[in-house]
Amino acid sequence: MTNFVQEGESLEYANTGAAIAAGAVVVIGTVVGIAATDIAATTGVGTVVTAGVFNLPKNVGTTITQGSLVYWDATPGEVTTTSSGNTLMGTAHAAAGSADATCDVRLNT
Repeated sequence: MTNFVQEGESLEYANTGAAIAAGAVVVIGTVVGIAATDIAATTGVGTVVTAGVFNLPKNVGTTITQGSLVYWDATPGEVTTTSSGNTLMGTAHAAAGSADATCDVRLNT
């Protein structure tokens, strides 16, 4: 195929803001991914993984059921089931109880 570019499980991201640590959630328009490595501030370029399952922070006190849609709430930096004002990131790969501080999320691709 002469028009094939890549598998599509990651993308190169040119950072124009603050430094991004490896493992941090990165929102690029409507795409949510995870920084594969540290990405330097303002001029750094790095890989953002856009497929797979990642263990991410969630609000203690919130219960998330397996398979439910989950969103990224950038203000506290947490996974939520609240869609309003947040970015769809994928589905809950496993249930997370109210006492859990994290949730396994399968990213949308």
